[in-house]
This record gives sequence, C-alpha cells and structure tokens, in this order.
Amino acid sequence: MERLEPITASTNSFVQVIANTTSGVPDAGINPTMLRRTHENQDVTVGGTVRKGLLQGAPGAPHVGTLTVANNTFTVAAEIILGDYVLVSNLDYIPGALVANTATNITAAINNLVGFTATVLGPVVTINYSRMARVPFLVRHYGAVTNFTVTPTTGWLTEGAPAIGPPALT
Repeated sequence: MERLEPITASTNSFVQVIANTTSGVPDAGINPTMLRRTHENQDVTVGGTVRKGLLQGAPGAPHVGTLTVANNTFTVAAEIILGDYVLVSNLDYIPGALVANTATNITAAINNLVGFTATVLGPVVTINYSRMARVPFLVRHYGAVTNFTVTPTTGWLTEGAPAIGPPALT
C-alpha cells in the first residue's frame, strides 16, 4: 500500500565560499577580484530520500487534488487511496442516486480522515491535506466501469507549502 512520505529538514547549514568575479594576471601584478559568498542549504528528507535544498514558503498551503465521480454504476468495489487511508465503496461511502450524491458522501468520508478536508461541487470533490508529507492519491476500479477520475494523475496530491527549493547563494 502507498504510504505518506513525511518531509523533514535539518537546521540550515552555512558554508563560506570564495568566487572569482574577474580574472587576474598575478605575474603582471593584476590580482583577481575575489568575492566571499555564503552557501546555505538543508538536508531535506522526503520518504527516506535526502535532497539538498531549502524549504521555501510557510507551512500552511495545503496539498491538493480533485476527484470527479464520472460514473455512478458500482458493479464491484472501487477504492480511493489517500495517504494511509483506503476508502472502499459501499463500506466507507455509499453511492448515491446521482453522481453528485456520491460525491457528497465521499466528501463526508474524507472529512472524517485525520489531516484531510474536502469540499464538493456537483460531482467534483476537492481534497486538501494540511500536514507536511507527500500524500499518495489514486483510485482503483475492480469492475468494468471507471467510476472516478483524479487530478493530478501522478499518484500524489499536488504539493503545497513548504516546497523544496534550491540552496541559497548570498
């Protein structure tokens, strides 16, 4: 099963670096111009993989995805995978008479999951996750009918803030 991938970061590390801004000719008495710079980065860990960079943006911008109920015929189970949770049709949410009713029931089920909130507009459910982690987001259909479409289609909710940016050179 897909799992949440926690995002953690070390404290910032700073390294002084010297850069040549102009070349020189020491034999002719022309010295190069040197400039001291500070290189700042963090070890950012996402699901066990360490990357160099800096966390950018204040925590709080949620991870986002949308689920659209495309077909209301549930011949067998359909699953919605959100992080560590698996929502199963006719168990965690009941398909309604219309796709909008099913979307409303899915929204209620998602709002019961820790860290998740959802809103509904017709057949479209917008999902937010407010904690620091990469969040798996996919659906599984076990019958001949494709009941849902999701955005993004990468298998993960779109990353919110903070994001991992490049190291800083100041």
